[in-house]
Amino acid sequence: MIDYNDLNFSNKKLSNSQKQVIFEQLYNYFNLQNSNFKNLAYQKDENGKLILPKGTLLHGTGETYGKTGFLTQEQLQSISKNGIIAPEFFGSAEQFNETYYCADFFKVTENQTLHEYSKTHREFVLGNTKQIAPEASYLPVLNQKDIIAFIIQPNRNEIFNKLLDFDIYKSNEHKKFMQSLTGNVSYIYHLEWADRLSSILVGLPANTFSGIWISKNLNTSQTLNTLQQYFSDCFIVGNSGEFLFEPHPECATVIKNEKLEQF
Repeated sequence: MIDYNDLNFSNKKLSNSQKQVIFEQLYNYFNLQNSNFKNLAYQKDENGKLILPKGTLLHGTGETYGKTGFLTQEQLQSISKNGIIAPEFFGSAEQFNETYYCADFFKVTENQTLHEYSKTHREFVLGNTKQIAPEASYLPVLNQKDIIAFIIQPNRNEIFNKLLDFDIYKSNEHKKFMQSLTGNVSYIYHLEWADRLSSILVGLPANTFSGIWISKNLNTSQTLNTLQQYFSDCFIVGNSGEFLFEPHPECATVIKNEKLEQF
């Protein structure tokens, strides 16, 4: 990671007040990372398929937009150690310069099964033209790329929710500060799918991960064994929400008749 005493973005020094807030967020990040917290609770429907509660966060990596090839073991090891953290802390920059010192996620806007989520986020209509949905470029929605997505379920943990409060897409007392870290502001505020996004200051540690969603062609014993090695507490699911690996079945709640439980 870079030296926290020399934080920069867009060739401009951060103000002392900006540094202070980032340091406080880093403190919460490492406090949660070094705690005994584990985000293990999850829900299934009566057919045994994964349910994504409203507020679930998803972060895809691998052969996503602008990237080719699956993650190396070194990269997986880094994620298992550091979680999903803003690229600036490793000396690189945000791909589209929309935010600085933030990690990006997709956000589930209503209770639904993973299978339903996958089906409904493949494309959208712009005028008379069908376009690929943003989720389909970064998540295993279309199943034809080597993509894994980390699933972060809602949880009542206080420090976890302090981290989530610093989100550029959330309207709260931190919104003005978060706006000071935006680059491509038009990209941020004019997206029709902005309610489906989260951009969280610093990021989220690996012990907030609940599970991993993999594309169909990654459903191999080698991939599953590798993911289990680095993320032993995470369940692994395929594109229809079926469980491929379930280390803590006692943490699952079966929800019947579509009466989905709110965390």
